[in-house]
Amino acid sequence: MRVLFPIGSFTAFRLTPRNSVSTLPLLSISGPRRSTKPDGPGKKGAWMKNKAATQPHPLELIFRPRSVAVVGASTNPESQGWMYLKELLEFPFKGPVYPVAKGESRILGVRCYSALGEIEGPVDHVISCVPHHQVLSLVDDCVRKGVRCLHLYTARLAETQLPERRDLERQIVRRAREGGVRVIGPNCMGIFNPGVGVRQSGG
Repeated sequence: MRVLFPIGSFTAFRLTPRNSVSTLPLLSISGPRRSTKPDGPGKKGAWMKNKAATQPHPLELIFRPRSVAVVGASTNPESQGWMYLKELLEFPFKGPVYPVAKGESRILGVRCYSALGEIEGPVDHVISCVPHHQVLSLVDDCVRKGVRCLHLYTARLAETQLPERRDLERQIVRRAREGGVRVIGPNCMGIFNPGVGVRQSGG
């Protein structure tokens, strides 16, 4: 399994067949840089304190999302889309949870949306349970919605070693980078942070 996990300066870690670790650049979503120098002597400590107070850690919304959408949610209890939704609701996750699936009005008692863009409130974190050929359009939906992190449970990408799937994964990374969306995955079970009720083990 390969995990494209953007950390800090957005370096992805790849587990090779021999269990060694190689790195490759992934995403860079930092905004325009401003001057970061304090005005004069004696002001550096206060400047650093103010900077820390106003700028959240780059991984804050990955491990502490305020809202989660499960795209590819399902009424089938054997599907991963149903399992992720059920775990978020039962743990429970401490913010809004939005199932997204076409043709369904409610799943597990929760209002279901036919598209990510139909959700009225903001969405920090998206769990993708859609097939590989739908991920590119999902990335575009995430960009338009202002999603900060996309977790790809979706598999059958570059790990298949098929040239067209490798190309698809490169396109996914490029579009996510351009749109400022951090990516976890593909073929990844997700994150675990019981402090906020994120239990995305899928089991």
